[in-house]
Amino acid sequence: MSNRNDNEQIIKKITELTCSEKIKWSRIPDYLEKNKNESLRKYLISANKYFYMRAKEYNWPMLQEYESYCTEINDGLVILFSYIQKDESQYFEIAFQALAGRLVEKLNGNMQNQKILEVLWKSVKTGGRDADSFLDSLLQIE
Repeated sequence: MSNRNDNEQIIKKITELTCSEKIKWSRIPDYLEKNKNESLRKYLISANKYFYMRAKEYNWPMLQEYESYCTEINDGLVILFSYIQKDESQYFEIAFQALAGRLVEKLNGNMQNQKILEVLWKSVKTGGRDADSFLDSLLQIE
């Protein structure tokens, strides 16, 4: 995990770039279909390797790869992972590859910056347009 003190600023900047449509996100499976990134592929496999075990003591969250996204910026990759826990609560992690294909490094630890990561995730999922602004635009139609 990165030891930076400006993680919140970085996440807010990425959210701003997303909302202004200066960066485009892809679902991780779609990205991997088009790009050879073995490090990211192996990270996904490793993250879920114990999830499907039938053990009662299983307590790890499941990484939801179809609800996780990535975007290429400055020859690197920013990755937004979505996890679901046994109680069906969701949390997010943001990670990066300084160069696409290199080691996946987490920017935040578990449960850090969850509110702003959820804002980012919703922005990515809706293409930068939140539900309220869409509904407001419908009310403006004459």
